[in-house]
Amino acid sequence: MAESGELYIMFIESAKTWVVELENNLLDLEKFPRDKELLNNIFRIVHNIKGSSGNVGLTDISGFAHTLEDSLELMRQDKLFPDKQLISSLLTAVDLISEMVEAAAVKDSFDLSRCSLWVCSMDTLKVRSTAI
Repeated sequence: MAESGELYIMFIESAKTWVVELENNLLDLEKFPRDKELLNNIFRIVHNIKGSSGNVGLTDISGFAHTLEDSLELMRQDKLFPDKQLISSLLTAVDLISEMVEAAAVKDSFDLSRCSLWVCSMDTLKVRSTAI
């Protein structure tokens, strides 16, 4: 169960800002898919979300961010290329994180099966990408 308190509130506020920044950076990456600095910034934001959510007991957000971070690491290693389909999938993941943060902000539940569906979709993209 997530903690309540100052750190929790700070995480919620920070996460909302990170989600906006993450979305904007992904849209920029779609325009500049070879921009490693941009990709590293995206990775850093997701890493912050992962660590900070874990620190306040939001393990669902942390776990999902970890999965997203793994996909971004493959991109950093040039094992996945940020084409339009991949960026679209990553934007969906950002939407899911945003909804999880909103649910956490009001102490509501979130349907984690939606995250599982995203993971399956991303696994398909990974297979497609390595087959090319």
